[in-house]
Amino acid sequence: MVKNYKGYLNIQVENLILSLQVLKTPIAIAQMQIALSDDSVELGLMESKAMILSIQPFDATYLNENTLHIVKMEKADGTLYEEDEYCYLTIEKENIYQWMITATLQIEIGTKVYLQVTNEIEGIQSNILVLDIIRIPIQRITYTPYQNYMDSGSTITMQLRIYPENATANLCKEPFDVTLLTPNIAHMEQKEEKFYITASRVFEDIGQKIQLQVNTIEGYTQTIEWKIIAIPIEAMRILNKETGKELDATFQMTRGSTLALQAVVEPNNASYSDIHYGIVANLSHIDRYVSVSEDGVLKIAENAPLDLEIWLSIRTGIFTSPAYHIRLEKRNLENVVCGCEQTDIEKKKVYSLFCQYTPIDADIESGVRYYLLDEIEGIYLSGNLIFVDEIVEVGTVIRVIAIVDGIKSNILTLIVV
Repeated sequence: MVKNYKGYLNIQVENLILSLQVLKTPIAIAQMQIALSDDSVELGLMESKAMILSIQPFDATYLNENTLHIVKMEKADGTLYEEDEYCYLTIEKENIYQWMITATLQIEIGTKVYLQVTNEIEGIQSNILVLDIIRIPIQRITYTPYQNYMDSGSTITMQLRIYPENATANLCKEPFDVTLLTPNIAHMEQKEEKFYITASRVFEDIGQKIQLQVNTIEGYTQTIEWKIIAIPIEAMRILNKETGKELDATFQMTRGSTLALQAVVEPNNASYSDIHYGIVANLSHIDRYVSVSEDGVLKIAENAPLDLEIWLSIRTGIFTSPAYHIRLEKRNLENVVCGCEQTDIEKKKVYSLFCQYTPIDADIESGVRYYLLDEIEGIYLSGNLIFVDEIVEVGTVIRVIAIVDGIKSNILTLIVV
């Protein structure tokens, strides 16, 4: 029962003292509800979760007089814990509305814990929350050193690690079974928590995979594999296939050119998988301008930017050659010859101008521009097209030049007929 507050108020008026009794009725708790903060009903070994209490009304008087207690604990076989239950489940009050509960290592998996909150003043009780004590499962097993290959005849020292760190298998230090599935090509020895795996030295076993299987008590299984690699690669180089000489560390190519490559791995009897050519550049969209075929033909596109720089290498597995630096060499324009489809031109007709370059494959950066050397009324030049109006007199001489990348052409002479 909720008791009334009782107090006294004294009022003095001159020589008259008045004593009044003051009674205040507390606000009673109507309902209490408990639940885990994650709305689950499961708790793993050594796992801590917050138990949240909600009270109605929120302004009840005796909010701070609540106790969370264990009603009972039932084992998986239906029997009850007879010892002090709080040795198996710890409860710590954090504030009026929250307790932190933790399942200790001593509690059995499969236990059901019945929890309830009681208000010590009013005697009102919350719902009974039933929690299941569960295993925290293994999510993955990692191993060190992490690699997927072994040199022929070599030995690695492997250690296993279970995640998450608070997995029940870790907390209970549960043993796990490690089995070598391929004893014909490898040998395994265990010393404490370390496993020593030695690959076969037999040449015919090169390329085979060593397999090892990890099995845990909770049924988690993982297979680990290593591929046997014969003789390690010591060096990788790229040769000019035509000359048989190694490429220079830095060399030049031109637009539209190709180069046949040859990949070399040392020593000659080293074991490796397919060789891949790799290219990186100082510009994006490199595949628009440079390509390397599977058989090693390097090609530079005709429209490749002249400031393009390329780094070429080869790789196989984890091995990569040094990068060879390629710059684009500009083929400078030496001479420009300006011409027309005919030199005797008629009135009221359009004629096309053109240019010939030396060398023919010169890299032209700017477009061709044509200019009239004399201002003659009725002569019109637009781009590479020239037009003679009716007003131009027969016999008029027209002189035209072209300028390409700052180089002037010859003077082209046209006569109006």
